[in-house]
Amino acid sequence: MRNFLRDRGYTPYPWGQGFNFGPRDGVLDACRAQLMQVADKHRERVSLIGWSLGGLYARELAKEQPDHARCVITLGTPFAGHPRATNAWRLYEMVSGQRVQDEQLIANLRKPPACPTTSIYSKTDGVVAWQCSINDEAPSHREHRGPRQPHRHGNEPAGALRGG
Repeated sequence: MRNFLRDRGYTPYPWGQGFNFGPRDGVLDACRAQLMQVADKHRERVSLIGWSLGGLYARELAKEQPDHARCVITLGTPFAGHPRATNAWRLYEMVSGQRVQDEQLIANLRKPPACPTTSIYSKTDGVVAWQCSINDEAPSHREHRGPRQPHRHGNEPAGALRGG
């Protein structure tokens, strides 16, 4: 994905934290720091792209740092609905050591960031139910796309990107 974006004039940044085992200690702090560093380096707001759980990170970062976020693009990200509506919740609980039963956290994840968002999902994903990738309310700066299966391609966790 980074090569694709680079070829189109963007400056992609990997998340640089290895395999995504969930929001363990230091993960979200490192994401916050990277977003601020990239925005400061390029002196402009940053486009955030995240796949699956990385998309949740991207959305939350955009909510926490709206002055640094230009837009959020998610691929196969379950931000709406209950986490158990996905086929990955057991794996998430196993690798992260966290439970998906926090109703306040679930309610917060459903809230969209203030910046424009695009959700790319598939109705035949097999991992994330497509209904979990659509905002309940879709103002004009939100869009939903349903192409091929986001969970079956070589995607990476959340990365920060600068528009070219």
